[in-house]
Amino acid sequence: MSTATMAAPLSSPTSVPPSSTPASSAPDSVAPVALGNADLFVAAVRRDLPDLAVDRRDEEIAALGNKACALVRGDRQDDLAEYGVSTDQELRLTKIAEAGLCP
Repeated sequence: MSTATMAAPLSSPTSVPPSSTPASSAPDSVAPVALGNADLFVAAVRRDLPDLAVDRRDEEIAALGNKACALVRGDRQDDLAEYGVSTDQELRLTKIAEAGLCP
């Protein structure tokens, strides 16, 4: 039984690095990184900014996160007020996005 136990860990780590390698080679593409973290980002926004998240679908919150990442990178000069986000919410949203969504 100890031989089977030893064989199982050897096959598991072998499987993990190949899936990690494509993720590591994908930083040039923003979409896979954003999609991989979107669920965690949405959950964090729902937890930390419930007043912002209350009437928004997950897809809308994720889109706000992508816009917040664009602000962090300096790609956008405007703010998120046009989406009904207050200045305080924008600051908190960008911090959440930086921590778990922005590549």
